[in-house]
Amino acid sequence: MKKKVLFLLPTLDAGGAENYALRVVNHYKDEFDFSVLSVKLRKGDLHDNFEKVGAKIFYMSIGYLDIKKVKAFYGFLKSEGFDTICTFNGNFGGLPIAIAKKAGIPNRMAFYRRSTNAFGNNFFKKKYNDFANFLIRKNATGILSNSQAAFDNFHKKYYRNDARYKVIPNGSDAAKFDISISKKEAAAKLGIDENTFIVGHVGRFDPAKNHNTIFKVAAKVISENPNVLFLFCGKDTDSDVFKAKLKENGIIDNCITLGLRNDLEIVYKAMDVFYFPSVTEGQPNALIEAMLSDLPVITADIASISEALPENHQHMVFNPLEVNSVADLILDFSRKQIDENKFKCAAWARVKFDLDKNLNLFKELL
Repeated sequence: MKKKVLFLLPTLDAGGAENYALRVVNHYKDEFDFSVLSVKLRKGDLHDNFEKVGAKIFYMSIGYLDIKKVKAFYGFLKSEGFDTICTFNGNFGGLPIAIAKKAGIPNRMAFYRRSTNAFGNNFFKKKYNDFANFLIRKNATGILSNSQAAFDNFHKKYYRNDARYKVIPNGSDAAKFDISISKKEAAAKLGIDENTFIVGHVGRFDPAKNHNTIFKVAAKVISENPNVLFLFCGKDTDSDVFKAKLKENGIIDNCITLGLRNDLEIVYKAMDVFYFPSVTEGQPNALIEAMLSDLPVITADIASISEALPENHQHMVFNPLEVNSVADLILDFSRKQIDENKFKCAAWARVKFDLDKNLNLFKELL
């Protein structure tokens, strides 16, 4: 009989945690009976994808300490009889993990997919955050992350001497991004002039992705080389609000906004350089995919990203808010004045982020 596994997710929208969970469900759907629960009640972008791979889907708000919601979630867990629960909600998984222990679920895991909190720390949030962190330490049978940076931030005093803590790197299907199509052909599929130099970014429109700095860099680059285009792909990058930002920065005529796409291997192939200045990350799939696509990468100098790069990567990283040095580097790329191979690491990424190897590390804990 298959073990019953529940993944607790912030939403079912396309995002790092949600995409990872979908990847796991798809990879091991014949070995486990998977359910996913979104604490956000709105139907998410990936709802149909989870449904297609056979996951049972639930929407339920658990709240902070709402007694009615706590009782409802407890009743849900008891009625479904899960063997394993894994929350992808950071410290906000503390309360569900505690309820799961009370409900008798033997295997209770918290998987951190970000290295910092996604919210401001006002007094109430900080107190609840500290309490939820305590609940995870007290009630989880496994505490996981895709970066050591998350443990350094959330569990610094505890993780080094506790066997429950494990870092599990992301896994990505390298073959998907190793496609025999030229940049010219990929650009044509996206309706882009094949002779245009394209700086790409993949990520949802969100403060964590630091689009405002990309806009400033783009403005400087375009002012000196108007033949450079900036390509944006990800949730809401085709929205009116996003386009208004491009217009405010005077760069809209040199930008391509794709929104969510299912053909990322083509999108990456159309790029010349990948620029990724996030201010906070867990372990970014987009950066990994760009490396697997054999793109030169320029990215942010933050701990969780450095973990996702080869050892000698200092020339690839900059302060996330840096504008002038990054713009100058992109201009050098566009003028073919730099050895782009120094910014590529596809072979290294294929080993580091091997899909089967890294997903199996997680499977063993389910």
